[in-house]
Amino acid sequence: MAQQIKTVFMQSPRAFVADALGVVSIIVILVGSLYLPNMF
Repeated sequence: MAQQIKTVFMQSPRAFVADALGVVSIIVILVGSLYLPNMF
């Protein structure tokens, strides 16, 4: 799997960065939505 990630990164680094940012944003939204009900 690490070899596949390296291959994808070498072929299109911009797409890899965009996908990584998408994953991070989804995780932030998920964590935020889980903590939001506890704030009120």
